[in-house]
Amino acid sequence: SSTMDESYDLPKEFNLIAPNTFSPNGDGVNETFIPAALPEMGVAFEMNITNPRTGQVVYRTSNAADSWNGKSNNSGSDLESGVYVWTVILNDNVVNNKVFNGKINLTR
Repeated sequence: SSTMDESYDLPKEFNLIAPNTFSPNGDGVNETFIPAALPEMGVAFEMNITNPRTGQVVYRTSNAADSWNGKSNNSGSDLESGVYVWTVILNDNVVNNKVFNGKINLTR
C-alpha cells in the first residue's frame, strides 16, 4: 500500500465572489445572499451572518442551497436595512479552517 500527500496553495487573490449588497424586497432581483463560489466549490463550510451593532448572529448555515433571505434565521421577522458581517469557514482537506469574511449591505 502507498499513500500520497497533496498540498494546494490558494492564490492570495482567491475569494468567494460575494456581492456587497442584496435587496430582499420581492422584486425578484438579488433577493438572497450567499457567496457565489460556495455552491460551485462543493466543500464543507459554515457561514454566519452577524449584526455588527449587537454582535448577534442572525443567520447560520452549512448548506450552499440555503442562502440568507434577510430575515432572522431565515424565518423570523425582516431585519433592518444596514450593513451585516458575513464569515465563512471552509472545512475540507484542501482548505481546512480557511476563514473568509466581508460585509453585506441589506437594502429594502
